Amino acid sequence: MEIIKELPPRGTENYFIALGNFDGVHIGHKEIITAMVSEAKKLNGKSCVVTFRNHPSQLLKPHMPAKLLTPPSVKAKLISRLGVDLLVLLDFNRDLADLSPFDFVRSYIVGPFAPSLIYVGYNYSFGCKGSGNPDLLEELGKSFGYKVRVIPPVCIDERPVSSTYIRGLLEAGKIEEVQQCLGHWPVYMGEVVHGNALGRRLGYPTANLLITEEIQLPRPGVYFGKAEVGGNQYKGVANIGLRPTVNGNDLSFEVHLLGYQGNLYGRELTFHLKKRIRDEKKFSDVNELERQIARDIALAAHLKE
Repeated sequence: MEIIKELPPRGTENYFIALGNFDGVHIGHKEIITAMVSEAKKLNGKSCVVTFRNHPSQLLKPHMPAKLLTPPSVKAKLISRLGVDLLVLLDFNRDLADLSPFDFVRSYIVGPFAPSLIYVGYNYSFGCKGSGNPDLLEELGKSFGYKVRVIPPVCIDERPVSSTYIRGLLEAGKIEEVQQCLGHWPVYMGEVVHGNALGRRLGYPTANLLITEEIQLPRPGVYFGKAEVGGNQYKGVANIGLRPTVNGNDLSFEVHLLGYQGNLYGRELTFHLKKRIRDEKKFSDVNELERQIARDIALAAHLKE
């Protein structure tokens, strides 16, 4: 899959396009994208996803932006697995936000791509203040020469799956429900940076992940999962929270890799959350904390990846 961050010059490709924010690339998003990819292959066209690198709310609601379920690099990997030919990651900036629905379609879709067919979700909005909807997109298609396929909601227990709903599940620590909605385990990625080295002093060294503030973290607690670093995979235990036993003040994301020996500083580590083990708790002293960590790791060693 080719990834570009700017609109291409108009070419001669027969483009099929999926439009949306696609944060999390959940099962509803997958339904839209896979339908588009299937049709493009059937008609010998080029499949293309046009989305944003940043969440629109970061510009439109700077004091209360939505947290991202996936950073851009993870989002790109998930979309690539669906067989997409081209991914366009646009910056959602003020110029783009102020465009009318007509101007957005003309400048960002028809101009560079001249698509045959556009796929969107049932609740897709576009243009200034989200004033455009699938009906308007279809109406504009009569002038611009494209058709529109609107994909209905994908539901679990009669509830439409949405990125907002998944954020709420993460905040509640409901990892299995999150996996159902995403179609994959929630994944976090960050550079390993120096922490307070408490884990090492207790005999359980941890990798302290640098996770940007724009990412939606799960409810504080201890989690089992799978860690990936340097092409290798390890079972892992993550502690996400404030470390109250040692009076921590900053939120941290620390991962202990079972069976790993070596230095991880400066390397990129990916962690897939698979099970919530327990709540974060303030222990009476570090000795009690050490005993609990040993129990957490022993439990993780017997859990399936």
